[in-house]
Amino acid sequence: MKMCSDCKVAEAKHTYCRQCQSIRNAAYHRANPEKSRQTSKKYDKANRNKRKIHEEKYRKANQDKVREWGRRKNRKREALKRNNGHSPYSEKQVLDTYGTICYICKIEIDLSAPRKCGEPGWQKGLQIDHFIPISKGGPDMLENVRPSHGKCNIDKKANTV
Repeated sequence: MKMCSDCKVAEAKHTYCRQCQSIRNAAYHRANPEKSRQTSKKYDKANRNKRKIHEEKYRKANQDKVREWGRRKNRKREALKRNNGHSPYSEKQVLDTYGTICYICKIEIDLSAPRKCGEPGWQKGLQIDHFIPISKGGPDMLENVRPSHGKCNIDKKANTV
């Protein structure tokens, strides 16, 4: 163990302890903003491919999470655009609250069926449906959504049940 040159703490692996090094780095970046920005750009450019590879691996390993994130983002965007109100909820919360029975046709939803329209068996897959459609002024909140079959949700269109 080395001793930190600034605070004299005997925990440093290098010349300075982590906290003192962080303070020194911040002071350097404030004093040299242009040089710091150029270094950051070089680093970003050099590591761009590594990030892309990592992101692609994550997307492949966590397809369900990525898809749910996209669905949630789209619902929120639409509700906020129309000033209908929004509070975050997850698909798990919807299923825990309302169960796995389609609220339109009262038949069990196949949670293992694909959810993307056009894939074989998507008609019996889960879709989260707004009880009062966002287009008709319904909020994007847990109280206004129900689980439904893909086909039932599409057939319902923008009507209320």
